[in-house]
Amino acid sequence: MAEGRWYPTTITLPNKEILIMGGSSNSTTIHNFIPEVYKPSTNTLRQLSGASTQALNFAHLYPWLHTAPNGKVFYSGPGNHIMYLNTSGQGSWEPHLNRDSQWRSYGSSVMYQASRLLVMGGGGNNNTAVTVNLSAGGMQVTPANPMSFGRTNHNATILPNGEVFVNGGNTSGLNFDDSTSVLSGEIWNPSSGMWRTVANASVPRNYHSVALLLPDGRIWTAGGGGCGTCTINQQSAQIFYPPYLFKKDGSGLLADRPRVVSGPSSVLYNTDYTLTVPNATLVKRVALIPLGSVTHAFNMNQRYVALSIPSKTSSELTFKSPGNSRIAPPGYYMLFVVDSAGVPSVARIIKVG
Repeated sequence: MAEGRWYPTTITLPNKEILIMGGSSNSTTIHNFIPEVYKPSTNTLRQLSGASTQALNFAHLYPWLHTAPNGKVFYSGPGNHIMYLNTSGQGSWEPHLNRDSQWRSYGSSVMYQASRLLVMGGGGNNNTAVTVNLSAGGMQVTPANPMSFGRTNHNATILPNGEVFVNGGNTSGLNFDDSTSVLSGEIWNPSSGMWRTVANASVPRNYHSVALLLPDGRIWTAGGGGCGTCTINQQSAQIFYPPYLFKKDGSGLLADRPRVVSGPSSVLYNTDYTLTVPNATLVKRVALIPLGSVTHAFNMNQRYVALSIPSKTSSELTFKSPGNSRIAPPGYYMLFVVDSAGVPSVARIIKVG
Protein backbone atom coordinates (compact mmCIF):
# COMPACT_ATOMS: atom_id res chain seq x y z
CA MET A 1 0.00 0.00 0.00
CA ALA A 2 1.03 3.61 -0.32
CA GLU A 3 1.28 3.92 3.49
CA GLY A 4 0.78 1.79 6.54
CA ARG A 5 -2.76 1.61 7.92
CA TRP A 6 -3.75 1.22 11.56
CA TYR A 7 -7.49 0.45 12.03
CA PRO A 8 -8.61 0.33 8.38
CA THR A 9 -11.73 -1.34 6.99
CA THR A 10 -11.59 -3.69 4.02
CA ILE A 11 -14.64 -4.90 2.08
CA THR A 12 -15.25 -6.89 -1.09
CA LEU A 13 -16.58 -4.99 -4.10
CA PRO A 14 -18.98 -6.43 -6.71
CA ASN A 15 -16.12 -6.84 -9.24
CA LYS A 16 -14.03 -8.93 -6.77
CA GLU A 17 -11.74 -6.04 -5.95
CA ILE A 18 -11.06 -5.11 -2.32
CA LEU A 19 -11.59 -1.60 -0.96
CA ILE A 20 -9.08 -0.59 1.74
CA MET A 21 -10.13 2.54 3.55
CA GLY A 22 -9.44 4.60 6.64
CA GLY A 23 -6.95 3.94 9.36
CA SER A 24 -3.88 5.93 10.33
CA SER A 25 -0.29 5.74 9.19
CA ASN A 26 0.66 5.61 12.87
CA SER A 27 -1.21 4.98 16.10
CA THR A 28 -1.86 8.62 16.94
CA THR A 29 -3.38 11.26 14.70
CA ILE A 30 -2.16 10.99 11.10
CA HIS A 31 -5.11 9.58 9.16
CA ASN A 32 -4.98 7.93 5.76
CA PHE A 33 -7.21 10.14 3.63
CA ILE A 34 -6.84 8.33 0.29
CA PRO A 35 -8.66 4.99 -0.15
CA GLU A 36 -7.00 2.21 -2.13
CA VAL A 37 -8.40 -0.68 -4.15
CA TYR A 38 -6.67 -4.03 -4.46
CA LYS A 39 -7.19 -6.05 -7.65
CA PRO A 40 -6.50 -9.74 -6.93
CA SER A 41 -6.29 -10.83 -10.57
CA THR A 42 -3.27 -8.58 -11.19
CA ASN A 43 -1.98 -8.26 -7.60
CA THR A 44 -2.03 -4.48 -7.94
CA LEU A 45 -3.27 -1.51 -5.92
CA ARG A 46 -4.66 1.79 -7.17
CA GLN A 47 -5.29 4.91 -5.15
CA LEU A 48 -8.69 6.63 -5.25
CA SER A 49 -7.14 10.10 -5.39
CA GLY A 50 -10.50 11.64 -6.27
CA ALA A 51 -12.08 10.35 -3.07
CA SER A 52 -10.00 11.94 -0.33
CA THR A 53 -11.70 12.00 3.06
CA GLN A 54 -9.60 14.90 4.38
CA ALA A 55 -12.35 17.52 4.06
CA LEU A 56 -15.21 15.22 5.05
CA ASN A 57 -16.98 14.59 8.35
CA PHE A 58 -15.52 11.08 8.36
CA ALA A 59 -14.47 8.67 11.10
CA HIS A 60 -11.22 7.10 9.92
CA LEU A 61 -10.84 4.31 12.49
CA TYR A 62 -12.69 1.23 11.25
CA PRO A 63 -15.27 3.17 9.21
CA TRP A 64 -18.57 1.38 8.62
CA LEU A 65 -18.63 0.54 4.93
CA HIS A 66 -21.24 -1.52 3.06
CA THR A 67 -21.36 -2.55 -0.59
CA ALA A 68 -24.73 -1.16 -1.69
CA PRO A 69 -27.23 -2.56 -4.22
CA ASN A 70 -26.38 0.29 -6.61
CA GLY A 71 -22.78 -0.99 -6.83
CA LYS A 72 -21.32 1.87 -4.82
CA VAL A 73 -19.98 1.76 -1.26
CA PHE A 74 -22.11 3.29 1.47
CA TYR A 75 -20.52 4.91 4.52
CA SER A 76 -22.89 4.73 7.52
CA GLY A 77 -20.62 5.94 10.34
CA PRO A 78 -19.45 6.08 13.07
CA GLY A 79 -19.59 9.79 12.17
CA ASN A 80 -23.02 11.31 11.71
CA HIS A 81 -22.66 12.13 8.00
CA ILE A 82 -23.57 9.33 5.57
CA MET A 83 -22.67 9.17 1.88
CA TYR A 84 -21.89 7.02 -1.16
CA LEU A 85 -18.43 6.34 -2.58
CA ASN A 86 -18.00 5.53 -6.27
CA THR A 87 -14.88 3.35 -6.54
CA SER A 88 -14.58 3.55 -10.34
CA GLY A 89 -11.43 5.11 -11.75
CA GLN A 90 -9.93 7.57 -9.26
CA GLY A 91 -13.06 7.46 -7.12
CA SER A 92 -15.53 10.14 -6.05
CA TRP A 93 -17.95 10.97 -3.22
CA GLU A 94 -21.59 11.86 -3.62
CA PRO A 95 -23.26 14.57 -1.48
CA HIS A 96 -23.66 13.60 2.14
CA LEU A 97 -26.67 13.57 4.46
CA ASN A 98 -26.94 13.91 8.24
CA ARG A 99 -27.84 10.46 9.58
CA ASP A 100 -28.66 11.84 13.06
CA SER A 101 -27.02 13.96 15.75
CA GLN A 102 -24.98 11.07 17.18
CA TRP A 103 -21.25 10.50 16.73
CA ARG A 104 -21.42 6.76 17.35
CA SER A 105 -17.85 5.80 18.27
CA TYR A 106 -17.68 2.01 18.64
CA GLY A 107 -21.35 1.57 17.97
CA SER A 108 -22.30 -0.81 15.18
CA SER A 109 -23.96 -0.99 11.76
CA VAL A 110 -25.42 -4.04 9.99
CA MET A 111 -27.03 -4.64 6.59
CA TYR A 112 -30.03 -6.70 7.68
CA GLN A 113 -31.64 -6.70 4.23
CA ALA A 114 -30.30 -6.08 0.75
CA SER A 115 -30.95 -2.33 0.90
CA ARG A 116 -31.51 -1.66 4.61
CA LEU A 117 -29.17 -0.94 7.53
CA LEU A 118 -29.59 -0.91 11.29
CA VAL A 119 -27.26 1.49 13.13
CA MET A 120 -27.23 1.38 16.92
CA GLY A 121 -25.45 2.57 20.06
CA GLY A 122 -21.94 4.01 20.36
CA GLY A 123 -20.43 7.09 21.88
CA GLY A 124 -21.26 6.37 25.52
CA ASN A 125 -24.52 5.52 27.30
CA ASN A 126 -26.46 5.48 24.04
CA ASN A 127 -29.35 3.10 23.36
CA THR A 128 -30.67 4.87 20.26
CA ALA A 129 -30.95 3.26 16.83
CA VAL A 130 -31.91 4.23 13.29
CA THR A 131 -32.61 2.37 10.09
CA VAL A 132 -31.30 3.54 6.71
CA ASN A 133 -33.07 2.62 3.47
CA LEU A 134 -30.76 2.52 0.43
CA SER A 135 -33.45 1.57 -2.10
CA ALA A 136 -32.99 3.17 -5.52
CA GLY A 137 -29.70 4.65 -4.37
CA GLY A 138 -31.34 6.82 -1.74
CA MET A 139 -30.47 7.44 1.92
CA GLN A 140 -33.72 7.50 3.89
CA VAL A 141 -33.12 7.59 7.65
CA THR A 142 -35.85 6.55 10.10
CA PRO A 143 -35.62 6.50 13.90
CA ALA A 144 -35.87 2.94 15.25
CA ASN A 145 -36.97 1.70 18.63
CA PRO A 146 -34.15 2.11 21.17
CA MET A 147 -32.26 -0.81 22.64
CA SER A 148 -33.05 -1.81 26.21
CA PHE A 149 -29.54 -0.73 27.24
CA GLY A 150 -27.06 1.93 26.27
CA ARG A 151 -24.10 0.23 24.61
CA THR A 152 -20.64 1.12 23.31
CA ASN A 153 -18.05 -1.50 22.23
CA HIS A 154 -20.83 -4.04 21.67
CA ASN A 155 -21.19 -6.45 18.75
CA ALA A 156 -24.15 -6.88 16.38
CA THR A 157 -24.59 -10.20 14.60
CA ILE A 158 -27.12 -11.10 11.90
CA LEU A 159 -28.95 -14.37 12.61
CA PRO A 160 -30.19 -16.97 10.08
CA ASN A 161 -33.81 -15.94 10.66
CA GLY A 162 -33.02 -12.34 9.69
CA GLU A 163 -32.99 -10.92 13.22
CA VAL A 164 -30.03 -9.06 14.75
CA PHE A 165 -28.40 -10.19 18.01
CA VAL A 166 -26.58 -7.53 20.06
CA ASN A 167 -24.33 -8.44 22.96
CA GLY A 168 -21.78 -6.88 25.26
CA GLY A 169 -20.66 -3.30 25.46
CA ASN A 170 -20.71 -0.86 28.36
CA THR A 171 -22.56 2.30 29.30
CA SER A 172 -19.54 4.49 30.04
CA GLY A 173 -18.15 4.44 26.52
CA LEU A 174 -14.65 3.90 27.92
CA ASN A 175 -12.61 1.30 26.09
CA PHE A 176 -11.07 -0.46 29.06
CA ASP A 177 -13.97 -0.39 31.51
CA ASP A 178 -15.72 -3.55 32.65
CA SER A 179 -17.40 -1.81 35.61
CA THR A 180 -20.36 -0.60 33.52
CA SER A 181 -20.67 -3.71 31.36
CA VAL A 182 -23.98 -4.79 29.87
CA LEU A 183 -24.31 -8.56 30.33
CA SER A 184 -27.83 -8.94 28.89
CA GLY A 185 -28.11 -9.71 25.20
CA GLU A 186 -30.97 -8.49 23.07
CA ILE A 187 -32.45 -9.31 19.69
CA TRP A 188 -34.00 -6.91 17.17
CA ASN A 189 -36.83 -8.12 14.93
CA PRO A 190 -36.88 -6.25 11.59
CA SER A 191 -40.55 -7.10 10.96
CA SER A 192 -41.86 -5.63 14.20
CA GLY A 193 -39.01 -3.22 14.87
CA MET A 194 -39.01 -4.39 18.48
CA TRP A 195 -36.14 -5.43 20.77
CA ARG A 196 -36.36 -8.26 23.29
CA THR A 197 -33.81 -9.15 25.95
CA VAL A 198 -32.30 -12.63 26.03
CA ALA A 199 -29.81 -14.57 28.20
CA ASN A 200 -27.14 -12.85 30.25
CA ALA A 201 -23.48 -13.53 29.58
CA SER A 202 -21.35 -14.31 32.61
CA VAL A 203 -18.29 -12.46 31.23
CA PRO A 204 -18.11 -8.79 30.14
CA ARG A 205 -17.45 -8.27 26.44
CA ASN A 206 -16.22 -4.79 25.68
CA TYR A 207 -13.34 -3.26 23.71
CA HIS A 208 -11.51 -5.84 21.55
CA SER A 209 -14.29 -8.41 22.00
CA VAL A 210 -15.75 -10.35 19.08
CA ALA A 211 -18.98 -12.15 18.21
CA LEU A 212 -19.27 -14.50 15.24
CA LEU A 213 -22.15 -16.51 13.82
CA LEU A 214 -21.23 -20.20 13.65
CA PRO A 215 -22.50 -22.51 10.89
CA ASP A 216 -24.73 -24.28 13.43
CA GLY A 217 -26.59 -21.04 14.22
CA ARG A 218 -24.95 -20.39 17.59
CA ILE A 219 -22.88 -17.26 18.37
CA TRP A 220 -19.25 -17.46 19.51
CA THR A 221 -18.38 -14.54 21.80
CA ALA A 222 -14.86 -13.94 23.08
CA GLY A 223 -12.23 -11.50 24.27
CA GLY A 224 -12.28 -8.01 25.68
CA GLY A 225 -9.55 -5.85 27.18
CA GLY A 226 -6.24 -6.47 25.50
CA CYS A 227 -4.49 -3.21 26.33
CA GLY A 228 -1.30 -4.87 27.51
CA THR A 229 -1.18 -3.26 30.94
CA CYS A 230 -4.87 -3.83 31.72
CA THR A 231 -5.63 -5.69 34.92
CA ILE A 232 -8.72 -7.20 33.28
CA ASN A 233 -8.13 -8.99 29.99
CA GLN A 234 -10.90 -11.40 29.06
CA GLN A 235 -9.19 -14.43 27.56
CA SER A 236 -12.28 -16.66 27.57
CA ALA A 237 -14.95 -17.52 25.04
CA GLN A 238 -18.63 -18.35 25.46
CA ILE A 239 -21.30 -19.73 23.16
CA PHE A 240 -24.75 -18.13 22.95
CA TYR A 241 -27.68 -20.37 22.00
CA PRO A 242 -30.34 -18.17 20.34
CA PRO A 243 -33.97 -18.89 21.31
CA TYR A 244 -34.71 -20.42 17.88
CA LEU A 245 -32.61 -23.47 18.80
CA PHE A 246 -35.08 -24.55 21.52
CA LYS A 247 -38.54 -26.06 21.49
CA LYS A 248 -41.26 -23.52 22.15
CA ASP A 249 -42.95 -25.64 24.85
CA GLY A 250 -40.68 -24.34 27.59
CA SER A 251 -39.05 -27.74 28.13
CA GLY A 252 -35.55 -26.39 27.46
CA LEU A 253 -34.99 -29.17 24.92
CA LEU A 254 -33.35 -28.42 21.60
CA ALA A 255 -35.73 -28.15 18.66
CA ASP A 256 -35.70 -30.50 15.69
CA ARG A 257 -33.80 -28.82 12.88
CA PRO A 258 -34.22 -28.83 9.12
CA ARG A 259 -31.39 -30.69 7.44
CA VAL A 260 -29.70 -30.03 4.10
CA VAL A 261 -28.65 -33.42 2.72
CA SER A 262 -27.08 -32.18 -0.50
CA GLY A 263 -26.74 -29.06 -2.60
CA PRO A 264 -24.29 -27.00 -4.62
CA SER A 265 -20.87 -26.03 -3.32
CA SER A 266 -20.79 -22.92 -5.51
CA VAL A 267 -23.38 -20.80 -7.31
CA LEU A 268 -23.47 -18.25 -10.10
CA TYR A 269 -25.81 -15.29 -10.03
CA ASN A 270 -29.53 -15.32 -10.87
CA THR A 271 -29.69 -19.09 -11.36
CA ASP A 272 -31.92 -21.81 -9.90
CA TYR A 273 -30.33 -24.52 -7.74
CA THR A 274 -31.71 -27.52 -5.88
CA LEU A 275 -31.29 -28.52 -2.24
CA THR A 276 -32.23 -31.95 -0.92
CA VAL A 277 -34.05 -31.28 2.33
CA PRO A 278 -36.30 -33.82 4.12
CA ASN A 279 -39.70 -32.22 4.76
CA ALA A 280 -38.80 -29.39 2.43
CA THR A 281 -42.41 -28.17 2.43
CA LEU A 282 -41.80 -26.88 5.97
CA VAL A 283 -38.95 -24.61 4.86
CA LYS A 284 -39.90 -20.95 5.16
CA ARG A 285 -36.75 -19.25 3.94
CA VAL A 286 -33.30 -19.77 2.42
CA ALA A 287 -30.65 -17.19 3.21
CA LEU A 288 -26.97 -16.41 2.73
CA ILE A 289 -24.74 -14.80 5.39
CA PRO A 290 -21.02 -14.20 4.65
CA LEU A 291 -18.33 -15.69 6.84
CA GLY A 292 -17.61 -13.12 9.53
CA SER A 293 -14.60 -10.85 10.07
CA VAL A 294 -15.29 -8.72 13.11
CA THR A 295 -13.26 -6.25 15.16
CA HIS A 296 -13.94 -3.10 17.19
CA ALA A 297 -17.75 -3.49 17.10
CA PHE A 298 -17.97 -3.84 13.30
CA ASN A 299 -18.31 -7.00 11.22
CA MET A 300 -16.87 -6.22 7.79
CA ASN A 301 -18.87 -7.59 4.82
CA GLN A 302 -21.70 -8.78 7.10
CA ARG A 303 -25.09 -8.82 5.33
CA TYR A 304 -28.26 -10.86 5.07
CA VAL A 305 -29.22 -12.09 1.61
CA ALA A 306 -32.71 -13.63 1.44
CA LEU A 307 -33.23 -15.97 -1.50
CA SER A 308 -36.49 -16.74 -3.28
CA ILE A 309 -37.86 -20.31 -3.33
CA PRO A 310 -39.57 -20.95 -6.70
CA SER A 311 -40.66 -24.50 -5.85
CA LYS A 312 -40.76 -27.15 -3.12
CA THR A 313 -41.57 -30.85 -2.94
CA SER A 314 -41.57 -33.20 0.04
CA SER A 315 -37.82 -33.76 -0.28
CA GLU A 316 -36.38 -30.97 -2.42
CA LEU A 317 -36.56 -27.25 -2.88
CA THR A 318 -35.36 -24.91 -5.58
CA PHE A 319 -33.80 -21.60 -4.63
CA LYS A 320 -32.70 -18.76 -6.85
CA SER A 321 -29.18 -17.46 -6.24
CA PRO A 322 -28.63 -13.72 -5.70
CA GLY A 323 -29.56 -11.62 -8.68
CA ASN A 324 -26.17 -9.95 -9.02
CA SER A 325 -22.86 -9.23 -7.29
CA ARG A 326 -24.11 -5.92 -5.92
CA ILE A 327 -26.59 -7.77 -3.71
CA ALA A 328 -24.09 -10.48 -2.75
CA PRO A 329 -20.45 -9.59 -3.46
CA PRO A 330 -18.30 -12.58 -4.50
CA GLY A 331 -16.97 -14.76 -1.73
CA TYR A 332 -17.83 -17.54 0.70
CA TYR A 333 -21.17 -17.59 2.48
CA MET A 334 -23.11 -19.74 4.91
CA LEU A 335 -26.32 -21.00 3.29
CA PHE A 336 -29.11 -21.64 5.82
CA VAL A 337 -32.59 -23.04 5.41
CA VAL A 338 -35.07 -21.99 8.10
CA ASP A 339 -38.30 -23.86 8.82
CA SER A 340 -41.76 -22.48 9.61
CA ALA A 341 -40.94 -22.50 13.34
CA GLY A 342 -37.91 -20.28 12.71
CA VAL A 343 -35.36 -23.04 13.36
CA PRO A 344 -32.28 -22.91 11.09
CA SER A 345 -30.36 -25.79 9.59
CA VAL A 346 -26.64 -26.23 9.98
CA ALA A 347 -25.26 -24.09 7.16
CA ARG A 348 -23.54 -25.26 4.02
CA ILE A 349 -20.45 -23.21 3.11
CA ILE A 350 -20.79 -22.20 -0.52
CA LYS A 351 -18.90 -19.97 -2.93
CA VAL A 352 -20.93 -17.20 -4.53
CA GLY A 353 -19.82 -15.66 -7.84
